[in-house]
Amino acid sequence: MRIGTDGLLLQGTTHGCQSRRTPLIFRTVLLYFASAGAAQALLWAHKRAGVTAIDSYRATDLSSAPEMAQVSNALVRQLTYVFCDGGAMAQHQRFRFKTKDELFAKLAELGISLPYDEDIAVLFDRLTIADRTLANRFLVHPIEGFDAAANGGPGELTFRRYRRYATGGSAFIWFEATAVVPEGRSNPRQLWLHPGNVGEFARLVEQTRQAAREAFGADRQLICVLQLTHSGRYSKPTGKPAPIIAHHSRVLDPLHQLPSDYPLISDAELDRLQDVYVSAAKLAAEAGFDGVDVKA
Repeated sequence: MRIGTDGLLLQGTTHGCQSRRTPLIFRTVLLYFASAGAAQALLWAHKRAGVTAIDSYRATDLSSAPEMAQVSNALVRQLTYVFCDGGAMAQHQRFRFKTKDELFAKLAELGISLPYDEDIAVLFDRLTIADRTLANRFLVHPIEGFDAAANGGPGELTFRRYRRYATGGSAFIWFEATAVVPEGRSNPRQLWLHPGNVGEFARLVEQTRQAAREAFGADRQLICVLQLTHSGRYSKPTGKPAPIIAHHSRVLDPLHQLPSDYPLISDAELDRLQDVYVSAAKLAAEAGFDGVDVKA
């Protein structure tokens, strides 16, 4: 991790389980623009007994790296619900709580303390990130709509959805998972960024910003980040499973009905994908995005 005066923060997080006997399942790296005086920190996995487990990350305002580490580790212990036992992934429960009393009863059962406050006024406070001052601290998370055009660019429904996000008031819009190669798409209609459609992505970004200006005034500023992805073993570019795996997993292979001799992606192809991600990030910058979230 590096936090410099240029405001760039690079953070890697591990998703899934990792132990001496279980290889890495996913790794996510976020390129995130932060203000020089207040680092925007991602939570990273809390290591306990040689196991790394995390299923989510979020940003928070902190003034120093030591404070960042202290708060991050505390929140990870409270908010992580993926558990590992000898390399096996445990089942998790769906969030079905309809009242705070139901939620806190479950937290008490699990022995977890979760800060709670019904006053959300702080979310309406202005926030400065790099050279942008945002009107609030609301953020639209990246959720795929699977409504891309035939060439992987944004479709009509994609444009409508992001215009609605902008007029909804959130000052930070985290654009959905967008594939960097066609074979890495999780759905035939997943977005895919490439030189042939970068102009359409540029139009999407501009229409999103314009919708915010029309709704809230000419000085309304947004931060737009694009999530770049490769779906790996969850790839379904034609609608049927076509897994691309870097290792065999005694947990995941049976779930996907993969035989023990299912081919692995080559080291040369993994090296090529690194360059593909760099090229896609440059295209995202060309399209007008403020940053990229690299999910691989």
